[in-house]
Amino acid sequence: MNGTHRLHAARLLSMPAIWVEITQEALPLQITSDDLDVWEGEEPEQLVACWRGLLARGLAHGTVEDDSFSVRLSIFHLDDVVAPWLLLQPEKAIAWAAIYERTYPGALETCGIPP
Repeated sequence: MNGTHRLHAARLLSMPAIWVEITQEALPLQITSDDLDVWEGEEPEQLVACWRGLLARGLAHGTVEDDSFSVRLSIFHLDDVVAPWLLLQPEKAIAWAAIYERTYPGALETCGIPP
């Protein structure tokens, strides 16, 4: 993920200022389970299942390229995602969604994310 989620979090927390250096990675991205260190210690099968769930629900657009040797080597070709925190572990994504919902009531529901 890029640093824009940190800036958005600062806005959500009403911080008056924050020092940042942002390097934007333009979509499409190619993501593997090793790229998302927030999933450290998790099974790669769970991560790939979450990717498939995002695609099935229309919350992300792209494809999952399965690796026949190891699930850990599967690649998520991400073209678009409704909210970057959806790539986090489910518990963290739910927490971010709750904060976002408090700040922007109803915005997630219009994107297809239930309250």
